[in-house]
Amino acid sequence: MYASPAVAGDLLYLGSCSGRIYALDKTTGEEVWTHDTDGDSFHGDPLITDSLVIMPSDDRSYDNSVASIYAFERSGGRLIWQYDFTERTGLGTGATTDLVRHSNTVIAVTTADRLVCLDIETGALLWDYQSDYDPGERYWTSTPAVVDSAVIFGSLDGHVRSLHVRTGDVLWEATLTDRVTTSILAVGDLVYCGCADGTLTTLDVRTGRIVAQPRLEGSPIRAMLRVQVGDDTLVACVLQALHDESMGGYSLVAVHPADGDIRWYVDAEPDAPWSIKQAYEYQGYILAGRSDGVVRLLDPGSGEVVVSFRLGGEIRSVGVDGDMLYIGTIEGTVYGVSVSH
Repeated sequence: MYASPAVAGDLLYLGSCSGRIYALDKTTGEEVWTHDTDGDSFHGDPLITDSLVIMPSDDRSYDNSVASIYAFERSGGRLIWQYDFTERTGLGTGATTDLVRHSNTVIAVTTADRLVCLDIETGALLWDYQSDYDPGERYWTSTPAVVDSAVIFGSLDGHVRSLHVRTGDVLWEATLTDRVTTSILAVGDLVYCGCADGTLTTLDVRTGRIVAQPRLEGSPIRAMLRVQVGDDTLVACVLQALHDESMGGYSLVAVHPADGDIRWYVDAEPDAPWSIKQAYEYQGYILAGRSDGVVRLLDPGSGEVVVSFRLGGEIRSVGVDGDMLYIGTIEGTVYGVSVSH
């Protein structure tokens, strides 16, 4: 289970790597409804509206099938609309990124690095934008961010672009040092993203001007998390060792984006690497999990372990609802956990 569980009302929504969608009672874990997509996988996080749960899927079977974004009725699981992806790349087809909402639209990035904007009620395509990425390369795309009337898109062709969320018109474009490997993190008038060569770039959200561009000793990947420590805004993320594609190359870091100063750095044990999809925030702490089932809460200022406990299975994704954690494992088990500290 790669996608983060999501809670709305009394239900917990899950998308599995096996292609099945579940709605569970968030208190008991009992199944309320389910839907089998017959081949798709779910890696991007779901989007919840007042009436819908919208989930992006992807397909890596390399045959003639297609993947989709699905919109289901929250209460009963009835399929409301489905938007199909047809382009195929080295990673199959579909969308592995999280979904982003702006008003009555939903935005995703396909495996071909195409930004799509859909009507949230009907699934109709309103506009799209294709980057200059070569779809023959096997790279994961990155989740965009919406700031006011602009969607900020970090692409595999080494650019960050601001597009008008209603029309798809390009407002500005910034050239970076390598392909974008993290989600876009928006904080006030600034946006942050990481590149494959270890560069952490800060840009002005209005103009695209590069404010800072320090280089780290590894590639920032996946979703980045804002960490406020005193007067400092830090960025916490998973850092992958350069030229090391193994899970053992992953660390957790908190870094000052202006100068690249690493405030803390946490490696997992050699025989139990970090397996978490991303760093999560929980009650003011940073949450991460390992391949041996260990879950840790870290102090955001020092990286020191505040709470540690073990579950069964390799930790991958987390959903947060108040003081409850819903923790998904690669093996498919989901745990509902309340942590005292």
